[in-house]
Amino acid sequence: MKKLILSIALILVAMSNINAQEFAFGARVIPFISWSHVENNDPQVNFNKNGVKLGIAIGPAAKYKFNDNFDLEGGILFSWQGSKFTQDSTAATGIDSDFNVKRQYMHISVNANGNVPLNDLIDVSMSFGVMPAIQISSHYDIKNSVVNLKNQKVPSIPFNLYLVAGAGVQFHLTDIVTCSANVRYNHGTADVWRDNKDNYVPKLKEKNHFVSLDLGVFINF
Repeated sequence: MKKLILSIALILVAMSNINAQEFAFGARVIPFISWSHVENNDPQVNFNKNGVKLGIAIGPAAKYKFNDNFDLEGGILFSWQGSKFTQDSTAATGIDSDFNVKRQYMHISVNANGNVPLNDLIDVSMSFGVMPAIQISSHYDIKNSVVNLKNQKVPSIPFNLYLVAGAGVQFHLTDIVTCSANVRYNHGTADVWRDNKDNYVPKLKEKNHFVSLDLGVFINF
């Protein structure tokens, strides 16, 4: 075990150029499109995804640069996102219903970025990461031939975990200012819908996903 730990430590040191280490602090603005994968939790009802919704996330961020080819990026994000799906009519209800779900989350974002310099000004990057999310609020609208209800509380699971992968570019505008633009796919792993006894609340399984354009500005120290 000691040899394994020592080997890992030596590899990490070898990957890192101590003279190139630096911190960077900044902010991220992330527009995205989101949708839900829904599955029936009731054999008598059929649910289908019904399009995508626009959302946005914002928050502070920081980077630790190991060398010109590798950095770790972390931050706190606040997002406003949603999903749309339909409940098809059944013999039990005879009613088609449209659901419009709106959620707000606080995310803790951690990404490992691999960078390949094209020249002194531009890097191409690939990123992989994880993003735990804590739900702040969750509501939905339901509309059918019988009811038109607004801002109903969603019986949600308050935690989600996103797996993140993407690619993009970095622009070194000056010696201290760097801008980044990354397209990232964020895959939600948790079933965020909790069934209850409300007649207007469907029994289903829901997982959220979104594709984002991650825009950042960083000041290097």
